[in-house]
Amino acid sequence: MKLIPSFILLIPTVLSSIFAFQYKSIESYNKRKLKIDAARLAIKYQNGTKDLKEQSIEISNNYIDEFYKMLVLLNESELEEMQEVKAESIRAASNIAIDKIWLIHIKEADWKNAIETLDIHNGGKVVELIENYDLEVIDDNYWDENNNVLLLQSRNMYNMKALAHQFEQAAPETIEQALPNISDIQPDSDISVKKSNNNWQVTFYKYGSSFINKSKKSWTFEIIDGTKVKFLSKEEA
Repeated sequence: MKLIPSFILLIPTVLSSIFAFQYKSIESYNKRKLKIDAARLAIKYQNGTKDLKEQSIEISNNYIDEFYKMLVLLNESELEEMQEVKAESIRAASNIAIDKIWLIHIKEADWKNAIETLDIHNGGKVVELIENYDLEVIDDNYWDENNNVLLLQSRNMYNMKALAHQFEQAAPETIEQALPNISDIQPDSDISVKKSNNNWQVTFYKYGSSFINKSKKSWTFEIIDGTKVKFLSKEEA
């Protein structure tokens, strides 16, 4: 009887481990995407059409959790129309910053050295904001001959436009401008939510990606009792 080399016997186990790791990585990535979308939806919903810089920095965790569960339910739906949405890779518009902010500041800003030790006494309101919102310095680069630009990232999700406004008010003499970190590219998709009686309606939008292609498609679904998905309509223009 011919013996099979032991390393060959191990191949199925190794392959299954690799596939399991890849699946978990993809699953974690998808959960993160849906959580980000839920946070952006929460910011838009709780603030309506008001300028985000004048609104709350904190995002309602109740809304984030509720919208996240809705997005998971939709993504797990086997409805044909939802498969179309998934094929379009639709996300909540990326022009709402939730975790990064740029500070354009004078190079000699008195609070710079106090950041590393979170010395509020010497760093004042700037360091207090950094500590309160759990921000860390990601990068500090040359901006122009008078200014540097500091990139800060939060471990949590916030309305970064409102936080940027707070930084500008905290040190107007040293912070030239505070900017929420958003994509320069015009979003080609978006998601909106609205309350309808006791249920939620979720609409996914897909836009043409050029000046020539100005098409717009939308799919609207209803979440019934937080457990069922019903397709309502599809529009194209």
